[in-house]
Amino acid sequence: MSHIVIVNDGAFSQVCAALFELDGHTAEIVAPDAVDLSRRIALGRSCNGGIGLVVMSYPADFSLLEMIRNADVPVIILLDYMQSKFMQDMSHFRNICFMVKPLDFRRFRRLVGQAVSGSFRSSGEILFD
Repeated sequence: MSHIVIVNDGAFSQVCAALFELDGHTAEIVAPDAVDLSRRIALGRSCNGGIGLVVMSYPADFSLLEMIRNADVPVIILLDYMQSKFMQDMSHFRNICFMVKPLDFRRFRRLVGQAVSGSFRSSGEILFD
């Protein structure tokens, strides 16, 4: 079981959390400015209570992404539409993947499974549905 953090405050986050919990993960919805989020991201997978995956929507808080950059935490960023400049800026981050909405939820859940199992290795991959 992995702990997944969803950085968002919209209703879509609740849908994601429910899907993740159905798949046996714990899910937590946090605001981008959550006080202890940066500390927990820095811990990554290295300890109990660490974060196994971060799911966030664009526009993303760039300072939060910078914290994630050097952590061993995979990130899935959900986009409403192609954001070429943003994706280009993020292409040097490791363990990051973009999915363009509307999502194919089966594919999304499969990607989440790969991320939390450690088989997720991506640098700016863009997935379309």
